[in-house]
Amino acid sequence: MPDMIIILKEGINIAKGYFNGFNEYRIEGNSAFVILKNRWKQPIDETIIDKEDLQKLIDLNYSWHIRGSKKGKNSEELNYAVNTYYYKDDNGNQKCKTIYLHNIILGVNTDLLNHINHINHNTLDNRKINLELITSMLNGQLRNKSNSNSKTGVRNVNLITKYGGKQEYWVQIMRNGEKFKWEFGINEFDKACEFARLKRIELFGKE
Repeated sequence: MPDMIIILKEGINIAKGYFNGFNEYRIEGNSAFVILKNRWKQPIDETIIDKEDLQKLIDLNYSWHIRGSKKGKNSEELNYAVNTYYYKDDNGNQKCKTIYLHNIILGVNTDLLNHINHINHNTLDNRKINLELITSMLNGQLRNKSNSNSKTGVRNVNLITKYGGKQEYWVQIMRNGEKFKWEFGINEFDKACEFARLKRIELFGKE
């Protein structure tokens, strides 16, 4: 049975999947917004995709929901659009597997060595322009958040207390296993932050 589509107004429509199939969604211009629910089937957010990818998802008939993932101690939780299904292995043991929507969009399987980066750091923006396949090492270098033990709250900028109690700011960046460090005075915090931003652009091509 095909999805029922109700026209709300020109340029926007909404559809509801049947049973446990594809989610409700709406279309605006060249984008589609897929409504995501929690484990109690309550709508709590949405993910944006390219309209041209919508039919592929409808054909798969997966039901997508939100999964939170914490990146490091005390870091902000990131939400991803995922599908979880259960199956039995060869020994009859029940297993579950999680499929990430961004993998389906790019048509790739990621592993410990590869990762799909959300360029604008919005993990629910799954338009192809916002997705890129990179190495896991590079993904760690492009994190939007500072390390959980950072005293400054600014990525790559650390407050260092040297022997004798003198404090200064160090900009520290790792690339391909090589560590770079630049030192700034205790009154140069803003300068250190801007320097770190420009260095990330120089080394990685983005902030």
